[in-house]
Amino acid sequence: MNLYDFHIHSFIPPLFLITFLFVEKKRFKIAYITATLATLTIEAAPPLLLASMIGVTLREKLRHGSVRPYLPLLLIPVVVFVMAVLVMNLLAPTPFARLSVPLLMKGIGDTSIGEAASILLSTQLAEIILNDWPDKTFYWIVIFTPVAFLPLLSPFELIGVMPWLAFTWLTLNRNLYLPGFQYSAFVLAPLYYATIKSSAKFTKRVVIRLFLNPARFIVLTAVNPTRFIVLAAVFSALIGPMTPFFSADHGTAYVKPEISQHTAYLRALIATIPANVSLLVQTELFPHVSNRREAYVWFPKTKNNCSLDMIILDVKLDGIRNNVWNTSTVEQTQRLLSTGCYHLKILRDGIVVWSKERGSIVDFEPMNWNIEPQMLYTIEGHHFMKDGMVYIGSKATAKAGDTIWFGPYMPVPPGRYIAELVFEELEGQLIVYVKGKIYGWPNRTLWVFHLAGKGDSRIAVIGFTLHVPVEDLEIVGVAGADSLVVLRVIKLRLVSPP
Repeated sequence: MNLYDFHIHSFIPPLFLITFLFVEKKRFKIAYITATLATLTIEAAPPLLLASMIGVTLREKLRHGSVRPYLPLLLIPVVVFVMAVLVMNLLAPTPFARLSVPLLMKGIGDTSIGEAASILLSTQLAEIILNDWPDKTFYWIVIFTPVAFLPLLSPFELIGVMPWLAFTWLTLNRNLYLPGFQYSAFVLAPLYYATIKSSAKFTKRVVIRLFLNPARFIVLTAVNPTRFIVLAAVFSALIGPMTPFFSADHGTAYVKPEISQHTAYLRALIATIPANVSLLVQTELFPHVSNRREAYVWFPKTKNNCSLDMIILDVKLDGIRNNVWNTSTVEQTQRLLSTGCYHLKILRDGIVVWSKERGSIVDFEPMNWNIEPQMLYTIEGHHFMKDGMVYIGSKATAKAGDTIWFGPYMPVPPGRYIAELVFEELEGQLIVYVKGKIYGWPNRTLWVFHLAGKGDSRIAVIGFTLHVPVEDLEIVGVAGADSLVVLRVIKLRLVSPP
């Protein structure tokens, strides 16, 4: 939960804590029910609850207590997770070619089990752990500070925190270890559980001689409930959504709602959607349309591809390329558009709406992008500064067929496009490829253009049409015979509907 959005992760802390409560009270039948509900919230919940239950079971075993009532609590997360994967595989829009492991790649769900194992057993592991280590360390300081690091005194209950601790250090996805995102909900319940168990170990009569003031402060805080509550409240305020110390760079919780012209149009559009429609949207839009008859971010393959009433995308939102298990919303949209059942109705400021109603487009607005050299990647090219501007120049070693630049992998709506390639110098031949992921084929060549120059500056204009949205549009420059290229900028314009 943040100031303007809601996530299903918010259900995890209360359901986990209720489960822990009934486990402590030995009311196991109710604990089995709440554990099942907790594991049904999201796919990450079962392994996290399993870790907590392993810790509790080990604690009881060392106390020589009976662990038989705890065994179902170990079994429930495993059964629910396996069944969930089987059901999702049955309903998935495209078959699972591999079981995704969202640990190591920038995009969630891009790593197969085999790939993950090979990385974990290689020297890349150290590089992944050390990547962005200051932010990862700061994240865990933020997690433990409001509870005065007391959970460290209850190692068995703290086992439930370990999977998320490992997860955040083994990922390159910054969203997962920034404090302003919803993912911290995964760790709150076991963290509070361990805090409560640690506090119970101390009484005002306990006298401990400690030489380190921080450690002494922790004990005194645990002894004094008032001080502990005040301390937790102060630190929570310091890291809360209204804090002046964090910005949007630390997560969506710190994004102050701003009603831009784009947002205002999108809100007005959503308000006009009838309650009895069935529609597909990307994940960011789902909370705002979830009260419609049927709202999907992941359209089951078992349903009729022509059964939706609307499809809505906003390519300006960052999550347009987010995978939902084994597919993205854009890829699903491409598949649904291939049926011919849906017709373009709105194409305005990156917001795209298709409907089953026939007829012409009702709202269109051109769009412009400046693709600067900093947004492109190079192979047989290099970035350099000249008169305060960044350029891409081909290397002297570049030969025919070598890629000079590629990128920027940007999401774009369907339409007719004109691209102006502004060259400071173009000599010889240059081949320009327009590429994108279409119908599950990554890096597919959509258009090819051959350019030529005589060593002078010039603007080359190319035009192409995209009949479906593309989540990773790429404009690639490949050296031709005797080529010398210095690129200043690429100006891309959406000029009309497709």
